[in-house]
Amino acid sequence: MRDEQTVHFQSEEQEEAYNKKRKWRLQQKKRLRRRFFFYACIASITFITIFSIYLKQGKAQERYLADKAELTIELEKVQQEQKQLKAELERLDDDEYIEKLARQQYLIGKEGEVIFSLPEKEKKQQKE
Repeated sequence: MRDEQTVHFQSEEQEEAYNKKRKWRLQQKKRLRRRFFFYACIASITFITIFSIYLKQGKAQERYLADKAELTIELEKVQQEQKQLKAELERLDDDEYIEKLARQQYLIGKEGEVIFSLPEKEKKQQKE
């Protein structure tokens, strides 16, 4: 803060004009402070709003990336299954494969052929 200077005036009119000008300057300083405070508040609110939106978008992006990874894995599984089904479909065009399936699943055999069926428990033990 400035030291107050002693000012000597030649007339009361000069002193009155000086006091008016000084009062006007003080009012201008007050207005300037209010404006600065107002704009600082607006800037702070804007910054906080933008920052919160940024954080929300970051979290949403993480969720989307996680979902994308899960869906990519699921897509790979489905594509693998599709390849297997296409291969199975191609094998179904082969008469020998159809005959093999008929023998295994429906226990159909050729004339004079005897088919033995093993219990399920024994099949599981043999696989292990």
